[in-house]
Amino acid sequence: MEIFLPHRYQCGLDVHVGRLRDSLTLSEAEQRHPALMNAIFLWACFLSLPGTLSQYEPLYLSRATTALGDPTQFSSKAIDLIQASCLLSQYFLSNGRLLEGSYHSSAAATLAVQCRLHQVGPGMQSLSFDSWDTSFDLPPPKDNVERGERISTFWQVYNLDRCASVMLRRPATLPDSDHPWASITTPWPQRIEDYENVSIKRRHT
Repeated sequence: MEIFLPHRYQCGLDVHVGRLRDSLTLSEAEQRHPALMNAIFLWACFLSLPGTLSQYEPLYLSRATTALGDPTQFSSKAIDLIQASCLLSQYFLSNGRLLEGSYHSSAAATLAVQCRLHQVGPGMQSLSFDSWDTSFDLPPPKDNVERGERISTFWQVYNLDRCASVMLRRPATLPDSDHPWASITTPWPQRIEDYENVSIKRRHT
C-alpha cells in the first residue's frame, strides 16, 4: 500500500488515506472490499518494476478480478467495486490489453450510473426519481468525507471513460444529456482532505 499511495492520483483514485489504512485492522465486514485492496496491491507490484514484487502481479490480478463477483451482492461496498474496476481497467490499458481494459471501464461507468453517482446532490442524498431502479441505491453517506469519496469516484470514472473512448475509438459509456436520468449534476471534486473541514450542517446553510 505504501508503494501505491504516492501514485494514487496518477490512477485517478482519491481516498481518505487514514481510513484506508485503518480499514486493514477492522473486522472483515468493515474492511474495504477485497477487489479494491487487491487492485491496489496489483498496482503496487506493477509500480515496483523491475523489483521482485512484480512477480506477484498475476496473483493479485487473479484475486482482484475474482473478488469483483456480482456487484449487486455488495451494494454497501459499491464504491469500492467501482474504484477497483477503474484500477483494473487502467492496469489492462497500461499493459496493452485493450479489450479487458474497455470491459472494466464500461463496467465501472455502468455501475456508477446505476448507483446515481452522476447525480450526487448538494446535500447528503442523491437526486431521486420514482421510476429509477432502487435495487442499486446506496445507503446514505455516513459523513462528508464519505460523500466526497463518492463525488471523487464519479469523476474518476468519467475521466477514465472519456479517455478510453478516445483511445479505443468507441462511444463513451457515461451519458451526459438534458434527460433527467442522464444529466450530470455531481459537483467537481475537491481534495478529500477538504471535505473533512466542511461540516454537514454548513453544507445545508
